[in-house]
Amino acid sequence: MQMSHQAAVTSLSPRTTFTAMVTAASSSNLSPAVSRMITTMGTAPTVAPNNVEGERVGSNGILLSWNMPYDTSVNSYVIRYKEMCPYPATNFKEVPEHPKHAETLLNLFLPGSTYNIQVAAENSAGVGPFSKSLYIKTNEAPPGLVTNLTAFAQNHTFVMVTWLLPLRINGLITKFAVKAKHARTSQIVRMLVVDAEEIMTGALPHCNDAADILSRGTPSPSEVTALTASSPSITLSAVPPAAAWSVPISVGVDQLRPYTAYVFEVSAFTSEGEGQVASSMVRMPESAPEDPPHNLVILNVTSTYFSVSWDPPNIVTGRFSYVIYLYGPTGLLYENSTGDLRFMYSGLAPYTQYKVEVQAKSAGLLGPEAFTAVLTLAEGKVLACVAVRAAQAAPSVQALQAVAVDSMSVRVSWRSPAQPNGLITHYRLLVLDGNTLLQDITLTGKTSVNKTNPIGDTTSTPVTSALSLTTSPPATLLPWLTARLQPGGQLTSSQPRFYTRSAPATTRTIASSTLRGVDVRTEVMDMQSEELSYLVSGLSPFTEYTFNVTAATTIGEGPATQVTEKTSEQVPSSVVDVTYQNVSSTSILVNWTQPLNPNGLITHYTVYGLNLHSNQVFKKVTQSTSLLLTGLEKYTGYKLRVAASTAVGEGSLSELDDVFVVTPEDEPDSPPVGLTLVDSSPSTSTIAWSPPERANGVIQQYEVLYENQSYAALLKTSVPKVVLTGLMPFSYYNVSVRAYTRLGHGNQTSDTLTMLSGEDTPGSPPYSLSYTAVSPSEVNVSWEAPLVPNGVITHYSLELRNSSHFLNLTTPTSHALITHLRKFAQYSLAVKAHTRMGPGNHSSDPLNITTLEDDPDSPPQFLLARKLSDYEVELSWEPPKHANSEILYYKVRVWNESTELWFNVTGTAVVINVDSESRYNASVSSWTRLGDGGILIYISFSVIDAVPFDPPQNVSLVNLTSSSVTVLWLPPTQPNGIILHYTLYCSDNTTVRKELIPVPELEAVSPGKVLSYWLTGLRGGQNYTLWLTSSTLQGSGGVQTEPLYILTPEDATGPPAYPVSTALPSPVGLTALGSDSHSPPSLSPNTLSAS
Repeated sequence: MQMSHQAAVTSLSPRTTFTAMVTAASSSNLSPAVSRMITTMGTAPTVAPNNVEGERVGSNGILLSWNMPYDTSVNSYVIRYKEMCPYPATNFKEVPEHPKHAETLLNLFLPGSTYNIQVAAENSAGVGPFSKSLYIKTNEAPPGLVTNLTAFAQNHTFVMVTWLLPLRINGLITKFAVKAKHARTSQIVRMLVVDAEEIMTGALPHCNDAADILSRGTPSPSEVTALTASSPSITLSAVPPAAAWSVPISVGVDQLRPYTAYVFEVSAFTSEGEGQVASSMVRMPESAPEDPPHNLVILNVTSTYFSVSWDPPNIVTGRFSYVIYLYGPTGLLYENSTGDLRFMYSGLAPYTQYKVEVQAKSAGLLGPEAFTAVLTLAEGKVLACVAVRAAQAAPSVQALQAVAVDSMSVRVSWRSPAQPNGLITHYRLLVLDGNTLLQDITLTGKTSVNKTNPIGDTTSTPVTSALSLTTSPPATLLPWLTARLQPGGQLTSSQPRFYTRSAPATTRTIASSTLRGVDVRTEVMDMQSEELSYLVSGLSPFTEYTFNVTAATTIGEGPATQVTEKTSEQVPSSVVDVTYQNVSSTSILVNWTQPLNPNGLITHYTVYGLNLHSNQVFKKVTQSTSLLLTGLEKYTGYKLRVAASTAVGEGSLSELDDVFVVTPEDEPDSPPVGLTLVDSSPSTSTIAWSPPERANGVIQQYEVLYENQSYAALLKTSVPKVVLTGLMPFSYYNVSVRAYTRLGHGNQTSDTLTMLSGEDTPGSPPYSLSYTAVSPSEVNVSWEAPLVPNGVITHYSLELRNSSHFLNLTTPTSHALITHLRKFAQYSLAVKAHTRMGPGNHSSDPLNITTLEDDPDSPPQFLLARKLSDYEVELSWEPPKHANSEILYYKVRVWNESTELWFNVTGTAVVINVDSESRYNASVSSWTRLGDGGILIYISFSVIDAVPFDPPQNVSLVNLTSSSVTVLWLPPTQPNGIILHYTLYCSDNTTVRKELIPVPELEAVSPGKVLSYWLTGLRGGQNYTLWLTSSTLQGSGGVQTEPLYILTPEDATGPPAYPVSTALPSPVGLTALGSDSHSPPSLSPNTLSAS
């Protein structure tokens, strides 16, 4: 029976080929192996991309990039996204194309919207996990069309425009533009720009940026339930709710014309500009006529009929119909309506006075009327005339003239009719402005007059002349009359300003009344005069008036005589509606409307300007109602006044006519000035300056550039002062400053300030130290200044050392002559550089100096003769103190009266044989390569003991206290035998104390065999005298040292006192000189001379 076996192998790498080998094993042998090639299956990626980042490109593109944590088998990447704001999507959408690289440009988004983007890696085995969400908002773009745009006329001059937000806001809506245009001409008659924040009652819907948009955003246009648990970090307040898109936005547009078709256009704005324009048309309702029919004339007059024609009112307020009234001697006869511009009456009475009134009608309301009078012909007469002015009941006046007296009055003069056809009862003077009757003046010679109405009734109240052509307002005053009928009312800024002047009062007024706006009055004059005149006052300047004068008898008025005259010019009133528009930062376009009362022919306009900054005044003259002011200073306030002028002069101005303007900001025209170094340290400097003289705006920031050949840095500050950091000590920097307004810097850079940073201690040591030997005791040393001096090198300090001492020296230069050195000696020299701030921590590398050789300056020392036997004597000595070179040998000479011996000895001792007891003399000299210098040391000796020839040498006192002192000395140079002991004498001027000092008890304290003894038992504050003797077997011979005088200190704890004595020898080979106990022993305070 055949059995099958299997084994599981784990932890293999995917998509890898392996070789599997199987063998059978027994207790004694292995079967041949069987092998198979096996390839493992692939697996989908197990890690998600990280560091997903996006960069906005245009208004609908995002440049997406990411990283894979480590190298895996990735064929391509899957990108999915969904909109989070303003319309949250429920499900993700997948980008159709799968990029192969970790960077791609996606151009499928909407402007001003926030998206949730995720990336996953994929291979042939599948798609791996998706990355963390990247929330990113696209750039804004102009918005789409506003929706639900409607325009509703609330009355004949006002329209309410209403709309909803665009479905695609494409960003934060900043404002709306509402334009009203004539439907046929597209001329803009009204334009309103409204701020979105002010007009909308709630928060403006928009999508905030960054990942926290969903906790700070405003409401959303779609259902908030679209935010599901797949985006747990999103809160319900993240996006604008649908309610924001259903809030109506309304703007009222006024000052429109009745019965006119308008197109209203509405567009929204984002930071990227104006969006699409939505439009809606509305025709304004009709309104009451605002002016009467024109050119009312009577045609085809006979004895029983006539016709009347007219033109429509100039101001169209609707579809006009007309109401015609006919008045006869008994009152109103007929009231008729018609849509035509002509009407005929028949069946009239011959030679009868009739009055015709015509009113236009629209919107169910009547407008101002036009009226005239007509006299039918007598029976049997036929006359066709264009217009009938008056009956010929009386002749006309003669020589009618009108002369303007001033701008508000005209003198009318005439002569009475040549054939008055009766007694002239009165004259009638009608004052007309065009077809409008202004004044109806009856001139009579009586104080009370009964005036017969041409219609036939008699009344004492003046009435409007039946022959006048005029208008009268309706019972309800229209808006265009309000300002004139209320001259004393308070005008607002939107109302026009009218120039008013009081008319002079007419004297001797009998009766006066105002009927429908006409000044009707009766006045007294001399009727008997042949030459008559009347001063008509209360007129408007520079207006042409028609003056009709008729003479009347008891039968009636005669024909009218007409003359025209224009009043004189007067200075005009103020211009109105002065506005301005900023064209550039140096130019302003000023517009205005001509005066409501020009009072003459406007010859020119003068624009006065005052610079509020410099108080400079200018003026410009123009003939048009606009002027472009150029060459202005940028970002400067100006006060402007516009005055109109006629030939008479310039209109008056007041503070009410002032217009204040400010030119826009611009880049600076001048740089910052007065750069000053306020303070400086080795690494920082404080720089201050003054703002530009012509900043042309609010300085937002300053940009400070400081640089040198190896360094440059840029700082920004909002104040005219900055601290520069990171400076190198004692280095030159070039500093310049630019000022920025909101619009830039204008390429205006200040003058460069070259500044030197503060000094510091040197940053490096002197280098390249070298020396030149001038003589055996003098060297010239030199060096280079530090590479990083960090300031002005004030001097150099030199530290000169030998094996045991050192000396500090200074020099202002980089070289020095050092003198008084020991010959043929080793020295070490280090140099430090000093600035004003000190030496720092940098010393030069040591310079090893060896002075030149020379012949010896001193003989061998301590030459002694020691008796070895009656025939041998040992001469011994020490090397010279200043050999100045290597000693090659010593030359020893021994002689007496009969013998002379010479020895060349390389050591410091020699044994000589003597053959007599006579005295011998000996000398020793040191020989170097340069000789012995002729310097020897001498000694006399004999083999027989004798008293010393000289006392102990070089006696000195040290370590003086109030109770003790140490005595130092050298043996005699001519002991004449072996010194057995020394005797020290101490006297206090009263007693003498003697101390016997055996030689075996003494120890040498130095190589020169200096002997010492500590003398105790002294008293403080006491004067003592000390001296010393040496004794051989034969005694001291009475030879003693010179006395030494000391004064012990009072206090045993006080400082040691030094004896007053002659120069004391140094206990060592190098003598310390000067006040510095640590100075080199071979130098003195005056050993350095710098050259």
